[in-house]
Amino acid sequence: RDPWTQIGYHDQLKLTKSSQTKHEQLEKEVLQKADLIITTSYTTQKKFREKTTTPVEVITNGYDVEQVEMLPMDEKFSLSHIGSLLSGRNPENLWRA
Repeated sequence: RDPWTQIGYHDQLKLTKSSQTKHEQLEKEVLQKADLIITTSYTTQKKFREKTTTPVEVITNGYDVEQVEMLPMDEKFSLSHIGSLLSGRNPENLWRA
């Protein structure tokens, strides 16, 4: 679903050269042994296609409004974030507000 050795924070892991090589070997092995790879972005699809002959399909994040039960809104303001809040994604202005 997400990149492995090309994910945004991978270079911050400070891996040794041998560890980086091992990650790349494992990634290639996983990609080659899969029957199908599904990712959430066309960018990742392109990157994976450069690394494997396994078919790579995209299913973007989202939902089908026809299949989602619409619940009544509460009387308060609600905000949701579904994902990771890594150091580069820290919404400091939101926390201050």
